[in-house]
Amino acid sequence: MTQASLEGYEPFLHLSETLRFSRSAEALAMSPSALTRCIKRLEEDLGQPLFVRDRRKVALTRAGHIFREHAQKQLAAHRELLEALAAEEQSPSGELRLACTVTACHSVLPELLARCRETFPAIALQLRTGDAARSLQQLHADEADMAVVPAPDVPDPDLRYVNLAVTGLTFVAPAADDELQR
Repeated sequence: MTQASLEGYEPFLHLSETLRFSRSAEALAMSPSALTRCIKRLEEDLGQPLFVRDRRKVALTRAGHIFREHAQKQLAAHRELLEALAAEEQSPSGELRLACTVTACHSVLPELLARCRETFPAIALQLRTGDAARSLQQLHADEADMAVVPAPDVPDPDLRYVNLAVTGLTFVAPAADDELQR
C-alpha cells in the first residue's frame, strides 16, 4: 500500500458502512466522483475489487471485508502513533548525560535538577563529576550532552553557553588572623 492509499482508508470505511456513494461522499465533504476515484485507487493498489457495484446497490466483496478489518486496525494504529508522538513532544524522555564540577553539584545543580525532574520526569539524568577541563573534554568526546562548569575566559566557538548562576567567592580564615584584613 502506498501512503496515498492510507488517506483512502477513512472514505473506504465510511462507504463500507453506508454502502451508498452519495451518502458517504456528502458525510465526507467530497463529491461522489472524488469518492469513486479514491476507492478506485485503493482497488488498483490492492489489485482486488473492494465493492460490487450495480445501478441499484453497492456491496463489499470478500476482499472488501478483509480490507475493512485491515483498514480499521491500521487507522487505530495510526491514531495511537500520533498520540504517542504528541505525548513525546509534550514530555521528552531518554537519558541526559551531564558533566560538572563537584562545586556545581553542591551549588547550582540541586535547584536545577529539582526543576528538571518536575518538568521532565521521564528524563533519566546521568551525572559525571570532575574538574572543568575534564567536563569539557567529555562534552567534545560525546561522552556528555551538557556540562556545568565555570565560564571560561575565552569561550570555545564550537559550544553554546548559557549562564545558570553567578556565584561569589569568599575568603575564609580564622577570626584572629590579621593577614585576611590586609
